[in-house]
Amino acid sequence: MLVRKSSRGKRNNLLVVPAGDMYIQVYLYNEYNDFALKILQLLEKNNLEFECRPYSTSIDIKKVSKDIGSAVRKLPQVVVDGDRIGGYYDLVEHLINKGVIHYDGGD
Repeated sequence: MLVRKSSRGKRNNLLVVPAGDMYIQVYLYNEYNDFALKILQLLEKNNLEFECRPYSTSIDIKKVSKDIGSAVRKLPQVVVDGDRIGGYYDLVEHLINKGVIHYDGGD
C-alpha cells in the first residue's frame, strides 16, 4: 500500500513536497514511532518529495525486507534512488553528504 499526502491537500496521508532529484521512500509501521516522525519532519522541512509505505506492526519483517530489496531488522527504513540508506541518523548523514542539509556542530 502506498500512502500519499500533498502539500496542496491531503491525498492518502503522505506529504508530497516539491523536490530535488531524489526518489525517497520511507518504510514505516502504521503506528506512532519517534524516529519515523523525525524522518518525515526532516524530509518535509527540507522540501523533499517522498513516499510512505506503511506496514502493520504484526507483519513478518522478511516481507518488508523483500519489498525494500535488502535485509532489515526494524522500521523505519529510508530508501533513496533504490538504495537503502537506513534509519533517521543514516538519512541525516546521507543528506549532509549530498549537500541538502548543513550541520554546524551545534544542537
